[in-house]
Amino acid sequence: YVEAYVLLAIILLLVLVEQSLRLIDAKHTLELRVTERTRQLAEREASHRQLTRLLDLAPDVIFVREANGAISYWNKGAEHLFGPGDRKVIEPRLQSVYEAAIALDREGGLRGAGLWVGELPTTRPDGSKVALHASLSLTPDDQGGQSRVLFIATDITVRQALEANLLSVQRGEAVGTLASG
Repeated sequence: YVEAYVLLAIILLLVLVEQSLRLIDAKHTLELRVTERTRQLAEREASHRQLTRLLDLAPDVIFVREANGAISYWNKGAEHLFGPGDRKVIEPRLQSVYEAAIALDREGGLRGAGLWVGELPTTRPDGSKVALHASLSLTPDDQGGQSRVLFIATDITVRQALEANLLSVQRGEAVGTLASG
């Protein structure tokens, strides 16, 4: 009986060693996967930070409105035009600009073709009027559905003023030409 118990003990010990080796191998594999995933996430985060810095260099107003209505991103150009980056201050202003653009989309281009482009009059926090050339684009979410809206707008107030001045000068010249016969 002693030999049988010793043999059984050896077999049990071998099974325990084999299971321990499998656990060690699984732990090592898991650690490698975690390390790789951590590296991938760090690269993705660095890429996201770099993209954010680039978008902040743009003087244009750029923001993203999620399907639930939340503004998930805005750049420094949006802060420059609509106020400081405090969410409580800027988000209602960006929502207002978005709603104004949607109101101008009478033909449903955003919902139909996924794009609306047009001129959008709005007001700065100080009450001054500003004209924007705006583009709203539906962008796919992670599942491929169209749930986000990318809003990009350029301040064209100065350009419009220059065009109005040029038109006024041209009219004056035309009147002068007609008067001089």
